[in-house]
Amino acid sequence: MRRLLLLLLALSPSAWAYTPDVSDLGNVALVQLDAKIVKSAVAAAKSDPLQFAVGVGMNATADSGSWDEPETGTARWRLRVASSGADSMSFAIKNLQLPADAKLYLYSDGGADVQGPYTAADNGTFWTPIVRSDDAVLEARMPSGEKSDFALDVTTAYHAYRPFSSKSFSSTNGTSGACEIDVACSAGDDWRDDIRAVVLLQIAETGGSYLCSGTLVNNAEQDDRPLILTAHHCDVTASTVTSTYAYFNVERSGCGTGSYGSVSENIRGSALVAGTSGTTVTDYTLFQLASTPPSSYNVYYAGWDASGTAPTSGVTIHHPAGDDKKISTYSTPATAQNNVDFGDFTSNTWQVYWAQGTTEEGSSGSGLLNQSHRVVGTLSGGSGACAAIGTANNGQADYYARLDAAWTAASSTGTTLQTALAADSGCTTVDGKDPGSADPVDCTGSTTGGSSSSDSGGGGGSLGLGVLPLLLIGLARRFTSRRACRA
Repeated sequence: MRRLLLLLLALSPSAWAYTPDVSDLGNVALVQLDAKIVKSAVAAAKSDPLQFAVGVGMNATADSGSWDEPETGTARWRLRVASSGADSMSFAIKNLQLPADAKLYLYSDGGADVQGPYTAADNGTFWTPIVRSDDAVLEARMPSGEKSDFALDVTTAYHAYRPFSSKSFSSTNGTSGACEIDVACSAGDDWRDDIRAVVLLQIAETGGSYLCSGTLVNNAEQDDRPLILTAHHCDVTASTVTSTYAYFNVERSGCGTGSYGSVSENIRGSALVAGTSGTTVTDYTLFQLASTPPSSYNVYYAGWDASGTAPTSGVTIHHPAGDDKKISTYSTPATAQNNVDFGDFTSNTWQVYWAQGTTEEGSSGSGLLNQSHRVVGTLSGGSGACAAIGTANNGQADYYARLDAAWTAASSTGTTLQTALAADSGCTTVDGKDPGSADPVDCTGSTTGGSSSSDSGGGGGSLGLGVLPLLLIGLARRFTSRRACRA
């Protein structure tokens, strides 16, 4: 058993992390963004609470960078891009042409944040995740014989004027209000599995990048299909889904203390699966990630409930103001409120009053979990906020677009939420699960699969032998709206 654990750990993707050489960056070609252009763009964007970065046009190609040979037979291309005062940076790249054996990385000038490697599979139009610095380095490594086949056009640099997670923020509570609660606090003790399902979303468009929250959800097939549920007003669309990143485990290690969350565990979106269409009174988007989260991410596939039964208590787990992951609790039943007007759209919702914590801009799209640990809605908006003084909230309500209202409603893709999550199972509720094989859920009365009717609140479904390696890794790990809808 000990040998098996060691072997599995050795195969973990975290063991392959790249450590860049930042000792000689003074010799690397540098592009400095125009401070006046950045300042003007920031001033225009700050009216939108969910926007955290502005897009600044640039025109850098392979010829703009510097080449050297760090090892015999290895060609290295590097380009530095700096934007004074940026809390973080990311990039849009067109015409990316990585040769067969090339790897592309993005890292901060100090090497603290490293993204990649990206390969020929990412060729074409490509957006990067963020690195938390105002000085970033793009690096490509390849066999010397492939050097002439490398090409790219860096067309946009995203300058963040609001912090992404707490790392660059001086407050002890990060970017969010004083009443927000870290998931490591005792309020999260009964929700440890569900916490692992929540992601921070970065949605990049030409003019800027935006923040929302989302949830990795299970489906009746229980096949680990990487589906993220969020709000429609977060603007993850058919045209932005591939420029959207889901960041896992962006959370502090302690309750109000400890190290801040890493941004290295992220996956890009690949396809829009279902979403609000036309004048339907819904506010949801379901999209698929480009790959299944690796075992090292230690994720959880959250359960859901589209039955329309009002939740009596529960939580939301979210990233207020783009901060490290927080949890808010409610202990009085949610009530159904129809045709709630949020200015740009109308939605049928669950109205919630918080016992602890609250939500903020950036919390949009987070799931409302009921007492049985199932998502029943996605955050559309409300008046909830931290009180002006102290660590209590302001006692105002928030509103979550109901899954039951969206279940069979017209979808922008033609695929309803019911079809995407339940297929032919007949289910309106499915429990959460750990990664790995599990029997499909069937609610039609046949005996082909497991049942989702339990209210135990844990993960549902039976575990097959395929999940054993994942469980062993987890055991080893344990031990060693874009719009101002929240205004």
